[in-house]
Amino acid sequence: MSAARPFPAKTEAALRLAFGSSEDDAWVLAMAESQGWRTANRAYLAAMRRRGAEEMAALMEAAAIGRPAGLDDARHLLETAISFWSSRSVVKPLHHKRGDIVLEVRVVNCPVYARLQETGWHRVTACGNWHRRQGWYDALDVTADDTLLREKKWGYGACVARVRLREADPVPRLVGPSPASAAS
Repeated sequence: MSAARPFPAKTEAALRLAFGSSEDDAWVLAMAESQGWRTANRAYLAAMRRRGAEEMAALMEAAAIGRPAGLDDARHLLETAISFWSSRSVVKPLHHKRGDIVLEVRVVNCPVYARLQETGWHRVTACGNWHRRQGWYDALDVTADDTLLREKKWGYGACVARVRLREADPVPRLVGPSPASAAS
């Protein structure tokens, strides 16, 4: 099943809820108070990356797509994840050639930015969205160069990122004598 096909309504509703729900983040404020914002930010960003990996794993399972995801499936899953997370976001393909897909992701009404503003974190915490997307790429098992071009918290009208997807880098092979020949 390709991610481009629609999900059953019940499945889509559950996925939208999972992507759209906000977790209890009171622990971040407590950690910032006791250990400082630097420590709290690091813990928050690590939690966002884990959350992203869990979200994408659920989306992949619903779409019956295994790891590593092919680039076309990865693009469709990424577009779906972004639409579930922020329905007014726009993903624009910039180019697609064999082994390489480049997308521009534009988020106008970022739910994380709104939550940070509401809770008074503005300008004191890093945005977790880049880290959340890193979790998505981890789950997809693709290599992604994700470059933030503009960020709403610094006065731009939208957050904009350029994402280059490539198949996962292969595990490097050791070069040298085999263990058997080294023992002789």
